[in-house]
Amino acid sequence: MNSPIPAAAIGATAPTSRATFRLIAKCVDATNRDADTLRLDLLARWSEHAGPYDLERRLRALDSSDPAGEQGAEARLAVWFAFAGSDADPIIDDDDPLLAGLSDGFRTRLAAIARPAPD
Repeated sequence: MNSPIPAAAIGATAPTSRATFRLIAKCVDATNRDADTLRLDLLARWSEHAGPYDLERRLRALDSSDPAGEQGAEARLAVWFAFAGSDADPIIDDDDPLLAGLSDGFRTRLAAIARPAPD
């Protein structure tokens, strides 16, 4: 089941901003602290891989293909975790070091999100 996403998080001017990420993460039970911690860690990983501009491009592409947000917060989070795992996995394993320091509930919820099938 997809968690509804606030309209303000769809087509946001700054899709990788703190405020936008908080809106999305709260849909899957994150606290502001969890959201901020995870966002910074994910941005660091994106900097090591494809770069934050690629992340922003992918988020904008998802917003264009899903303007009503029907794919929910999970699809947006899957974009943030695109560099981790394979297409058949959840977006992240529950024992991934990236999740260290997050609340148990949020970590469990993230590990339960299935990676969307590629188009």
